[in-house]
Amino acid sequence: MPTKGLVWLAELRHEHGNRVVPLAIGLLAAKLLRRVPDLTVRLFTDPEELLAALQEESPAVLGFSLRLWNERLSRFCAERAKQMSPKTVVAAGGPSVPKTDPEMVALLKGGPYDVLVPHEGEEAICRLVEQVLRPDGLDRLRPPGGCVVLTGAGGLIKGGYFDPVVLPDIPSPYLMGLLDHWLEAGWTPVVQSSRGCPYGCLFCVSGDEHWGKVRAFSLARVSAELDYIASRTSSEYLILTDENLGILKERDVDMAERIATMSRQGWPRRLYFYSAKIVTPHVLQVVETLAPLGEFGMSFQSLDPAVVNRIHRTNLRPEQFQEYVGWARHRGLLSSTEMIFGFPGETREGYEAGIEWLLSTGVDRIYSYNLKLLGGTALATEESRQRYRYRTKWRLSGQNYGVYGGEVVVEPEEVVVGSESFSYEDYQAVRRYGFWLELASGRGYLGELIHWLVGLGLPGEHLVRFLAEEDWRESPHLYALMWQYDDRASGELFDSPEELRRYVATFVKFGYSVPEAKLNYIFCGRVILDPLARAELVAAILEFVDIFGAPYFDMVERYLWGIWQDQIVGFDRSEAVVWEVGTTVPVALLDERRYGEATQLNQRIKVRLTLHPDAERWLAKRQAMGPLSEQEMENLYMEVGRFGLMRRREIVEEQDDGWRKVDWDKVKEDWRDCSVGISCECGNSAFAVDDQCGESRCDHCGRVYRLVTRLEVKDP
Repeated sequence: MPTKGLVWLAELRHEHGNRVVPLAIGLLAAKLLRRVPDLTVRLFTDPEELLAALQEESPAVLGFSLRLWNERLSRFCAERAKQMSPKTVVAAGGPSVPKTDPEMVALLKGGPYDVLVPHEGEEAICRLVEQVLRPDGLDRLRPPGGCVVLTGAGGLIKGGYFDPVVLPDIPSPYLMGLLDHWLEAGWTPVVQSSRGCPYGCLFCVSGDEHWGKVRAFSLARVSAELDYIASRTSSEYLILTDENLGILKERDVDMAERIATMSRQGWPRRLYFYSAKIVTPHVLQVVETLAPLGEFGMSFQSLDPAVVNRIHRTNLRPEQFQEYVGWARHRGLLSSTEMIFGFPGETREGYEAGIEWLLSTGVDRIYSYNLKLLGGTALATEESRQRYRYRTKWRLSGQNYGVYGGEVVVEPEEVVVGSESFSYEDYQAVRRYGFWLELASGRGYLGELIHWLVGLGLPGEHLVRFLAEEDWRESPHLYALMWQYDDRASGELFDSPEELRRYVATFVKFGYSVPEAKLNYIFCGRVILDPLARAELVAAILEFVDIFGAPYFDMVERYLWGIWQDQIVGFDRSEAVVWEVGTTVPVALLDERRYGEATQLNQRIKVRLTLHPDAERWLAKRQAMGPLSEQEMENLYMEVGRFGLMRRREIVEEQDDGWRKVDWDKVKEDWRDCSVGISCECGNSAFAVDDQCGESRCDHCGRVYRLVTRLEVKDP
């Protein structure tokens, strides 16, 4: 018999899955413990621990938080729970619980769940536990508010819905000590300072109308949580779940300043957050305050107005986006945007044209994804599938798989590979295009090059397409790598979740590692860290420049061989900490954020290259020596890859006593459009000194003038 007063909540992780503090079930537990007297609540993330506990006792209520990365695992454990304790009421909530009647019926009929909680869970779980603990238990004819049950005839009975949860009524699970176990284990802490999103994007779990009201916890509570976490965590990272940071104006600015102050004191070193979709002065203030920790994200998802309208997306206007990219560049902030291929009405041509426009704006990072149908979203309903004629396949969701009780459990993700507007061949082409975009912009390896090619009037935005459509037959190393990429990109797709499970089970059976899922990360590393493949890539880039901008060929060649190569980090523990290289390049382009006027200036310079602190920390944590494994490659690019080349660059100038950092303010004073008009000190000659003539000599007295980083004069 289930133990009265015993409630278990599970937010399960696979063995190789993410290690993020289970805040969702922590919030549920905090609310339950305040609301329901004489209650014992246990929290679980480890499926083996949960199954072992079920051998010892049976809870009255067992609740699962369903997410993309644990839907199958939760179902597996729920089935075992029902077998061991049939009278335990098993409930499911979380983002992956569907919202429409047909999908809820299918989940309740096909699974072990007695109750679904399709919206916010704190109030619903309290009402459910209160009803279950009554003498007559769960009333399937009158389920509690916020809960949905299945009738004997296969229909639904819904408890009454209520207004969105009032956040101050939910105690802090951190301050109650409910999440200490995971903090002390080094899991990434996650803080929810506000809830709700006013936008109704159909592809997003936050697009639900019941989530539309934005509410916030008090700053005092959030600040106390941050202090509590900082005193206990060994993780360098912090995740903010707020969907639109900055939307609450001064309140969000104050919170950003609090986090930035803490960061200067040592924690966090990295912050994951989403700034508000509509950029306001408060959003800009938040972004600038948090700039050392994150990036200025302004996601589009699609640039086709008809597609944007169809998915109920709200985007910045193009001219606004360009303005804010310039704003970020002027301040030295990293700007980024996201695009998703596969929305209803999207075409391959339109999608790639949109990305090329983004590349032309100078935005630092562009991340491209394939559309996945997420449980609980409007685009995943049967109605949408039929309307847009989706063709889908299944692939492994990260490393979310494991063996439990001798059974292999695998988390599949459903990817749209065809629709009314694009074919499977289009999907494959965009997949390869997305790889080159990831290398060029998403990881930042070619972002600077593209930006200043565009600035020179060349079609730099077409470089990604050029690389994606290259057949590489004259480049044996890249040819082999791209053949492997295409093969793996096709081989990761399966016609059904069961086919995928059997594939993973075969690897597990023979003790092999399951191939990694993040192919773009893995192959970015394989291309960049292979000197021969990298040399072939340089040759292809130079071929592009020779076609579209021959006058600049020598300049690009000097940049690629003289500086770009030496910025690439191999991520080996024996790596040198500081490199220095001297070369002749357009120096202004290497510090364009601060000095953009002299785009053609060639001079002898020296560049000092130092490992980025994130690279140093990653190398310090690395256990093994030698080449990176695929798992390490994926982890590397997920953790630190946003900095691309991973060496910080400092431009120095040559003086009689050695090299020193360039005084850019002095440079700006002395240079005017790459030249300086002067009168000789003798007073008898006037002429111009520029980067093309090298040295100029006064015809009257013989003094020599040279333009370097300031005007130098050599007496005759």
